[in-house]
Amino acid sequence: MKRRTDVLRVATLNIWNRSGPWLERLPLIRRELELLEPDVIGLQEVFADVGPDDAWEEAASGVAAAAMPRIMHDTCQAVEIAQGLGYEVAYAPASDQGVAKRPPGNRRIQGNAVLSRAPIRSVSAVWLPTSRQNERRSLLRADIPTPWGELAFFTTHLSWGSEHARERSRQAQFIVSRVLEAEGSARSAALPAIIVGDFNAEAHEESVRWMVGGVPSGTEGAPFTDAWNAGGGVDGATFDPRNAYVAARDESARRIDYIVVSQRQARYAFGSMTAELAFATPAQPPSSGLWPSDHFGVVADLSVKPGSTVMPARRPRNEQ
Repeated sequence: MKRRTDVLRVATLNIWNRSGPWLERLPLIRRELELLEPDVIGLQEVFADVGPDDAWEEAASGVAAAAMPRIMHDTCQAVEIAQGLGYEVAYAPASDQGVAKRPPGNRRIQGNAVLSRAPIRSVSAVWLPTSRQNERRSLLRADIPTPWGELAFFTTHLSWGSEHARERSRQAQFIVSRVLEAEGSARSAALPAIIVGDFNAEAHEESVRWMVGGVPSGTEGAPFTDAWNAGGGVDGATFDPRNAYVAARDESARRIDYIVVSQRQARYAFGSMTAELAFATPAQPPSSGLWPSDHFGVVADLSVKPGSTVMPARRPRNEQ
């Protein structure tokens, strides 16, 4: 897939941990990653194992895959996905998934990951606010060099379930405050920050409105743009019964995975945007019922311009 040289391509995908036929799903994810060639992608529901004596919570500060002292490198799904494709990996745990199957005594954890074509300069992570310690969530940040300067790239996975809407709203407010704080502390940011992930909420819900500025009346709007809306996207359901894994649960179609872009002024800004669904093609024949994940991903091309502002683009990427 070709693109202009003034474009940053970003993507996001909830990989559905090791659920379903993981070993059969893995090649589908890797094949589409090769086709899309994003500069950076955020992954959610990523499993990795830790040894029986490791205090895995300490790893929530975020670690690069090349230096995972408390995470078993060969059990991290992000490393499996990136193997041989030219990506550097960063990982941050979120929740404890219990005892791993092997070797005996290890524990399995779930978290977020970033895959970057450029070397990752630094990695950090923080816990998100939650009332449920058995289902913790985290926000992973990777600072990545680009041709235009350094990019602060965040990926996260908000709490699941309609009964936890208020908790997601608190998490969204926390994320917004952390990103704005990070941008405010930068003396001269090269690029606006990008947040991607599974927000487990539709665009009209309060948690998402905190992200993209349509917060309730009387509160300050967050200066972020939903890349899907800015690109003129329609029918963007990322959790969709067209996917056999969703159809089996009798779930309705909804858009819950996002690429959110800061509108903060920087030396460079993101101008026109296009966004499409990704990882949304089943194995052949379609009757096989094999899909890359239970979620569809999102990929966006963000044009980079000196000091520009966000201007919606409504042309499909293949017409540019």
